[in-house]
Amino acid sequence: MFEIDLLKGKGRPHKTNLKRMIAGLIMLLIPVMATMMYAADAQHDRIRLASLHNAAAANEARLGQYADDMRFLADLRGQINNLSLSIGDIGQALNYRMVTSPVLVELAEHLPPEIFMREMNLRRTPQRQRKVDATTGAVSFDTVIQRSINLSLCGHDSADGDAAVQTYIARLEAAPALKPLLREIRPASRQQTELRGENVTIYEIELFLKDQR
Repeated sequence: MFEIDLLKGKGRPHKTNLKRMIAGLIMLLIPVMATMMYAADAQHDRIRLASLHNAAAANEARLGQYADDMRFLADLRGQINNLSLSIGDIGQALNYRMVTSPVLVELAEHLPPEIFMREMNLRRTPQRQRKVDATTGAVSFDTVIQRSINLSLCGHDSADGDAAVQTYIARLEAAPALKPLLREIRPASRQQTELRGENVTIYEIELFLKDQR
């Protein structure tokens, strides 16, 4: 009896290994699934990006409609900021204000009849004074307001005028409205001259007020 060996002496064919086949399929499916997931994410990102572009275009269109209102709002904010600075400056200036009406009343009421007032000048000089902290050594600057009043007085009779000026100075030193503010009264000059065809004596006196801090 003849036997036909189709396998040419290699024996029986190998049986298929199911576990190995499944593992191979899994290894093949992993890159395929990763590629599909990447493609899905990319598609999602493209859709989201397109949505954001559309939303940005819509917002720009709406902003264009309110451009005039935005400019008005910016101008209004600038005016508010400027007014805030001005109010701050005014508030700081008010800290150094002085009510002069009572002082002027005192200057007029105590003037002797032998002399009259030719001219009055009120001077206000701001100063920056350096201050050093004794503990820390920190340096700061304080604003100090210095004020003085220059009075130009005139008398027709020299002897009466001299006495009247001295009386006037004494009255001012004791004046209720002026005394708390006054630091010093000092005669500045005395000269004889001609005024409207008459010989007169001109007296200059200076009132130095206390520094205001």
